[in-house]
Amino acid sequence: MNLQRILPLVLVLLAWLGPRPETTVAEPPPPILEPVLISFPHPGPEKLARLMAQGVDVWGLDEEGRVIAQVMPDQMRWLQGQGLAVQMVTPTPGPRQYPFRACYAVYTDAVAQMQSWADAYPQLAELFDLGPSWEAAKGRVNRRLWGMRLTNEDVTGSKPKLLLLALHHARETVTPVVALNLIETLLAGYGQDADITWLLDQRELWVVPFVNPDGYAKVQVGLNWRKNTNDAECASGFPPDGVGVDLNRNYGYQWGGPGASENPCSQTYRGQGPFSEPETQAVRDLALREGFDMVISLHAFGDLILYPWGYTREPAFDADGLYRVARVLSSFNGYTPIQSVQLYPTNGDTCDWVYGTLGLPCFTFEIGGAAEGYFWPDCKRLQLQWEENRDALLYALKLAAAPYELAQAPRVRDLRLRFHGRLLTVEVLLDDAATGNEAVTGGEVFVDTMGASGTGIPLRLAGGVGSASVATATATLDLAGLNERHTLYVFAEDEAGHRSPPTARYFQPCFDVTDDGLVLADDVMHIAAAWHQPIAQADGTALDLNADEAIDVRDVMLVAAQWGHHCDGGGGTE
Repeated sequence: MNLQRILPLVLVLLAWLGPRPETTVAEPPPPILEPVLISFPHPGPEKLARLMAQGVDVWGLDEEGRVIAQVMPDQMRWLQGQGLAVQMVTPTPGPRQYPFRACYAVYTDAVAQMQSWADAYPQLAELFDLGPSWEAAKGRVNRRLWGMRLTNEDVTGSKPKLLLLALHHARETVTPVVALNLIETLLAGYGQDADITWLLDQRELWVVPFVNPDGYAKVQVGLNWRKNTNDAECASGFPPDGVGVDLNRNYGYQWGGPGASENPCSQTYRGQGPFSEPETQAVRDLALREGFDMVISLHAFGDLILYPWGYTREPAFDADGLYRVARVLSSFNGYTPIQSVQLYPTNGDTCDWVYGTLGLPCFTFEIGGAAEGYFWPDCKRLQLQWEENRDALLYALKLAAAPYELAQAPRVRDLRLRFHGRLLTVEVLLDDAATGNEAVTGGEVFVDTMGASGTGIPLRLAGGVGSASVATATATLDLAGLNERHTLYVFAEDEAGHRSPPTARYFQPCFDVTDDGLVLADDVMHIAAAWHQPIAQADGTALDLNADEAIDVRDVMLVAAQWGHHCDGGGGTE
């Protein structure tokens, strides 16, 4: 090539590459390192589980079934790149802006309260130290897992047992509140509420309100903490709440498969091995030692009742029975019963281990909804979340004797008592719609002592036996010779022969002969008008209050002794 021809071009190029005037370049904006709250359509259980394993902090589902998750901005862009229709949720909580409200349970106060209950009700309650938390096992703190055993020790013999667990995940603040409220309800109701009295006489309940006390200590200072505080891994410490092991992925059944993460900083990190954490070891040892009949694990949120399996889409061996129990419990709180894997796959979780290893029915209550404050409901909503689960948990304690069988029987609802002289009419609604959906046929009533099936006072359907799964039934009791307080036990039955657990109610004979709910002058006048009339004539049995075959001054004196008494016929559900 001719050098003279290319030399000018070289000189031009050198001039262009030479010194240039200085220019000011704007600094890029600093990256946003705070998490944001987002929602996106449910991508399917398997894909959602993969997203969780890859670090997406899934909180739950909102009322429309969209996934609620907290992510860093780069994760949000990555999710959008996966084709998900991501939306921001407002307002988005910022770091250390997660409220710990005055109505939430404080761990140290709750432990002191449980000890106080054990001291105040020694025949009903006993407190057990189940073992150390992770930090306690390392000698850093003195936090323990405490379990409270509730039953009437004066009633001996083998009793069906229910285990209630709360707070595997530290930020699920409603769960220890529900557990502690249940303890208080049972203890305060003994001797005052016939149903609760019967339950503590005939059942045994264990409650562990804080499975994860270390993580809860982080929540109490305003952090969004899910796992325990095992800091042996996740060396980067990022995200700041990424340290620890997900205790609900650390149980031994099907540990290590898809549905948990091997990344120590993931919110679903499964730990180094099954039962690697002292918290899950404590639950395991308790369950193996006590031989429970049913287990319930409280979580938040989603308004769901989950049952095994979580690790596979295959139905459990007792899938029909598990669904029936979940369905009848959901008839109290309005939650949706589904197999756990339908939300997203999990492995190494509590209920899969309880069912897969011990063969026991186990259910996860996902309490509350996104619109109720996520993991941090206000005090009014917190109270409502307890109230909506109260009767479901009490009924679960009834079912513990034979969960699959009893869950097929009709429920006894709207128990009402109507007094008329010495007669008592028991009126109930028998409801099989949420259980076996069979036609209800009636039932029976016992006073003070429950007898064998077929030996009680019959409950008869108001319109006769038909094909309805929900119907009203009544029974009439002669209260001759009864005084003071007595216990009524009501059983329901359906055409398939399923017999419900009892619903109990206290009553005291009330000589209201005018059916107005009060014992006053008109009741005396009513008896006086029938003075010395033959017992055989209409209403004679009801007015012969002392059953001496005569309506006379002695009957008037019985009414006078109850002057001004309000005959509480009750109402509402059990």
